[in-house]
This record gives sequence, structure tokens and C-alpha cells, in this order.
Amino acid sequence: MIDVVYSGVHTAYECALAAQEMGLLREFHCSTYDAPGCWGGVASRLLGSERLRNRRIAGLEVRRVHENPWPWLKNTLRQRFGGGLESIEMFVDFDRYYASQLRRSPPRVLVTTERCALESLKVAKILGTRTLHDCPQFHPVTLDRLMSEAADRAGVVWQGFADGPEMMERKLEEFALAEQLMVYSEIQKDSFISQGIPASGLFVNPLWVDVDFWHPVTERSSKPMNANLELLFVGELSFRKGLPFLFEALKLLNAPVNLTLAGRPTGQFPIPDQLGRAKVKVVGPVTKHRLRDLYAQSDFMVLPSVADAFGWVAVEAMACGIPVILTENCGAPVPDPAWKVPAMNSQALAERIHHYIERSEIVLEDSLNCRLFAGQFTPKRFRQQMRAAFGTLLY
Repeated sequence: MIDVVYSGVHTAYECALAAQEMGLLREFHCSTYDAPGCWGGVASRLLGSERLRNRRIAGLEVRRVHENPWPWLKNTLRQRFGGGLESIEMFVDFDRYYASQLRRSPPRVLVTTERCALESLKVAKILGTRTLHDCPQFHPVTLDRLMSEAADRAGVVWQGFADGPEMMERKLEEFALAEQLMVYSEIQKDSFISQGIPASGLFVNPLWVDVDFWHPVTERSSKPMNANLELLFVGELSFRKGLPFLFEALKLLNAPVNLTLAGRPTGQFPIPDQLGRAKVKVVGPVTKHRLRDLYAQSDFMVLPSVADAFGWVAVEAMACGIPVILTENCGAPVPDPAWKVPAMNSQALAERIHHYIERSEIVLEDSLNCRLFAGQFTPKRFRQQMRAAFGTLLY
């Protein structure tokens, strides 16, 4: 039997459903789950179902769900009173909770996710439970090196990530304990191999897009002559997402384009109103419905990441019929390698954007191609890959 355990909302829900489809899910442990009779169901009634959209999944049997909302609620209150980012204590508390359950009754296979699994993985190793550990980010040592390199190129000082060396050490210990590590792309896999993790211990499973939600809301048509191209960036307005390199690219380009930034500001650098002849608009964090509308209003999306294990928004954009410009350090698949440019390279970004300015008629052609391409990456495909990984661990 299989247990899936995670305090957050990343891939764990699909992993649990994949195990259930095999008839092998024993328990799914999470913070909250939006269903009648669950703490998440109460929160959904109070806060609105859209707020908990990612805390549920169709088809999962609620009787197999075990909630532990207290670490999450404690951290939420801490943040409400000025506590800043997610605290390491939240992950430690959730981990200890499940580890105590594990000692009493171990499954054959345990699926965990980085940050909240150290104690559980230690117990699993003692008990002989096989483990698959989900890794949502680049290897932290590789990531820190890339960020330092990006800072040098941008002429700023890299201060390190806010969660600090304690969280990095926790992740490294988890990697050493887990039997298999799940990553989402070849570039992310390479970041682990470069730090001595054998390829045999890495399982690559690309993420998915919900095409029932992410689809064009209007029919796209050819761009009118002399109309400005509409660029969209989606994500945290941070250095890791490569925004300083995009800003420099637009200065180099010096063309009349419009850039919309949708995401949480971080204050890491100033956001200008204009870059050369490009106009910049910040809309802040947006709901999924609002984001889908922004995709419809844009000609293409640009994600100039220094390091992104996958880049979920890129596949969402393509499913909505929006071509994308990514860096080679972004793991999201694209229909043509030319859609990716070298990371931390403003000149290459400028040239790729100019490609669409010079030949605006191909925006519509690429729009059709990328929608068909993104449609391959479904939740069902992800779960099929998960079931294959479970089979390897079980038999």
C-alpha cells in the first residue's frame, strides 16, 4: 500500500489519485482538503471555494484523506502579525506529525515532498519502507550557484534565499535519505546530477495543464498593422524569475511594446513604468480566471527565469493559445527549441522578441501550434507516469 504526504498543494493530490487508481492508496496526509466533513470544507465555506481550488481533486476518496491543519494555521497567524515567509517550523511540525503515524503503521511505499519529510524519511529507512521524494525546485546548491552568477551578470549582490542555510541543509538530508527523487524536467535533473546524485535515482515526470480550464476564451485573429505587441510575464516579480534581464532586453530592443507583469511584488528591485519605448504595467497577483483573461489579451508570454524546474505558467499560456519565450533554464517543454533562449542573456531575449515584432503574422500560427502541443501534458499523463514509478517500487 502507498501513503502520500505533503502539507502544501503541489503534485501530491495527483500522486494520491494515481495510487488510488491502482487500488493501492492507503492514506493521503495533507494540511486541509476541500470536501464536506473536512477542515478544508469549512475553510471553503468561509473563504470561498476559489481560494481552496488547489486543495481538492475530483475522484479522490475522502475517507482516505487525513488532515493536519494546525501547523499551517499557526504559520498563517504568524504571517498575519508580520511573520514574513513560511517558517521552517511549519514543515517540521507537519513532518513530526506524520512520522509518528508512520512508526505505528508503515506503508510499503511512501511519497513525500521536500521541506516537510526529513523525520518521516528517517523513520521509513529504519522500517524498510520504500520512498519517492518529490523535488519541486532545482538542486539548492546548483540554484544558489546560478543565482550568484545571475547577480554578477546583473551587477548586484546576491544575499541568498530568505529561508537560509538551515532549509538548504534540510533538503540535502532529505535527498540523501530518499530512494528515488522525482523531478519535472531534464534541466532540473541535470542540476541534481551536477551535485553527485546518480541518474538512476532520478525520475523525470513533466507536470500537466488542466485543459478544461486553461483554454482560449476568445478566438484569436491576426494582429492589426502597426499595433503594439502585448507581452505578458506571470510569476513572482523576483530576481530568480530573471526580470532584470527582461528589463534590459526591452531597453536594448527600444520598440513600442506593452509589458504586463502579473505576480507578487518582492521589492528586490524597482519596477519602471517605461523601458526604452516599452510601457510597463503591474497588475499584481491575479486569480486564475483573471489570468486566463490576461492570456487572451496578450500576444505572447515571456518567462526569463534564471532557474525554473518546470514553469507551470508557460504550459498554461500555451494551452490558452499564447506562444512563449523561455530561457534554457526553464524546464517547461516547448514545441520548438527556438522558443528558448540562453538564460541571463538580455541580448538573446531582445532578439527573440524582435522576431515577433518583425513577423507579427507568425504569432497566430504559433498560437495554434502551441495549443495543440500543450494539450499533450494532461493530469492523466502525469498519473500514468506516477503509476509506472509506483510499480517499479512495489514489484
